[in-house]
Amino acid sequence: MNADDAVNLLVRPVTNSDIYRYCVKLAVLPNGGTVNITNFGWYSPYLSETYIDACNITNLNNYLPNSFPSNTMIILYEHECTMTEHAWNIQTKYGQQITLMIITQRTDSVFQLTYDTTTMPVSIPVLIILDTDFNSMMNRYNNPNNIQLSIDYAVITSNKVRPAILLLFLLILCIFLGGNFWAADEFKQNIKTKTNTTPVQVITRQNSVAPNETLPTANGVPILPMTCCFIAVMICFAVGWLLLLYFFPQVMIYVLQVMFCISSFTCLTRCLNRASYLIPLLRRYKTPSHAFRKPCIFKLGPLNLFTILSMSISLTLVIIWYIYRLTDWAWVLQDILGAAICISVTSMYRLGNMRVITIILILFFLYDVFFVFITPYI
Repeated sequence: MNADDAVNLLVRPVTNSDIYRYCVKLAVLPNGGTVNITNFGWYSPYLSETYIDACNITNLNNYLPNSFPSNTMIILYEHECTMTEHAWNIQTKYGQQITLMIITQRTDSVFQLTYDTTTMPVSIPVLIILDTDFNSMMNRYNNPNNIQLSIDYAVITSNKVRPAILLLFLLILCIFLGGNFWAADEFKQNIKTKTNTTPVQVITRQNSVAPNETLPTANGVPILPMTCCFIAVMICFAVGWLLLLYFFPQVMIYVLQVMFCISSFTCLTRCLNRASYLIPLLRRYKTPSHAFRKPCIFKLGPLNLFTILSMSISLTLVIIWYIYRLTDWAWVLQDILGAAICISVTSMYRLGNMRVITIILILFFLYDVFFVFITPYI
C-alpha cells in the first residue's frame, strides 16, 4: 500500500486483547516504496517529549537513546521542517527496524516523503496522526508503555440497511406523530369548549399575538405562534449558544447539562401525563388539596396520582441518565428524554403559514452551510 491513504491505527493494552481503532494516514514513500499492512505486526510505542526536534540530528542525539529494540514505534511531534527530513533523520539514526509516527495539527495536507528522493530515500513506514486523535488515545490509556500499536485497513461498511438507521427513522416518525397528534387533540378539545359566540381562530400574521396580549391556550396549555421575528431571535440565540460553546466549552457543557435535565424532566412528565388521558382509569384518583402557612401562605390544589407517578418516573430517569451519561448504553435514556422534549415542543408551537415555514427552512439551511463548510476556514 503506497498512498496518502487513511488506515486504522490499532491499539491494544498489553494486559488484554481489546483493540481500539484510530484514524491515521500512511505517508507516501519515495521511489515506489510500499508498506506491507497485512504483515505489519505489533510495535511498542516510545513517546518523545515535545521539545525533541527530529529536524535537528544533534537534538536527536542529545535527547533520544542511542538504540531501540526492534519493532519500536517512535512517536514525535512535528517541527519546522519537511516530513521527509523527520523520517530520514530517524531512519539514519535507528535503521530499518523502526517505525515512525508524527503528531501533526495539519488536516489539509498530502503527506509525501518526496522532498529529496536522491539524498533522503526514506523507506521506513511513516504514520501521520492528528494531535486531537492522539490526545484522545492518551486520555484512554494514559501510559503509552502499557499499549501496543499496529495498523490495518479501514473497516469497510456494507451498503445494506442497518437496523440503527431504521430505529432512528421510527423514532423521528413517532416524535412527529406524537407531537402533532397531541397538538391536534388539544385543538379539537379547544373547539368543543368554545361557545358559539367565540369562534376559533387560526393564527396568522394578521391575528397573531401582540406584545401586550396574552397567549392563546388550549385546555390551559400555551400555544406559541412562530412569527418571523421569533424565528430571527431563535436563529440568533442558536448562533450565540454555539459561540459560547466554542469559547467557553468547559463551563457551557455543564450549563447545557442542567438545562437538558430540567427541560427533559418537565417534558417527559407532560408526555406521560398526557398519555394517561387515553386511559381514564389512570386519572380517577386525586390527592386532596392542602393549605400551607409556612414558610408562606399558599394553597396546593388536588393532584392526580398518575401525575405524581409521572414526575417520579421522569425524575428517576433524568438522575440515572446524568449519573451514567458517559456509559455506552446512556444513549437510550438520552434519546427517550430528547424525544419527550421534541414532542412537547412540537405540540406547543404553531406555524402560521407556508411563508413562515419557508423562511425557517432557508435560515436553517444557511445556518447549517455556514457552520459546516465555512467555519473551518475562519
